[in-house]
Amino acid sequence: MKFEGIMPALITPLDENGKVNEKATRELVEYQLGQGAYGFYILGSTGEGLLLTEEERMKMCEIVVSQVNKRKPVICHIAAMNFEEANTDTYNKAVTEIKNYASLYSQIDF
Repeated sequence: MKFEGIMPALITPLDENGKVNEKATRELVEYQLGQGAYGFYILGSTGEGLLLTEEERMKMCEIVVSQVNKRKPVICHIAAMNFEEANTDTYNKAVTEIKNYASLYSQIDF
């Protein structure tokens, strides 16, 4: 796949209980697509992805991927505060079950 255009780092809308707000997320995706977004990078550089549970990170991936519905690429940043948490089923599920791209950042010191 060739990546081009603008792929915003989508914020994660939360409800009053700190859970992913599905309605607001779907509306935000549609708004961004309407403004010409080429695709999305979620749970990454806006920072809140690291503060969500594995279940909430997966929920965000599922919501965005289903709303985009193969119209544009979605990259789900699957990460955690430590490697053991990040190296869970979330990464595999994101790639295999919801059929999108996943990224996992790991700092390597030379």
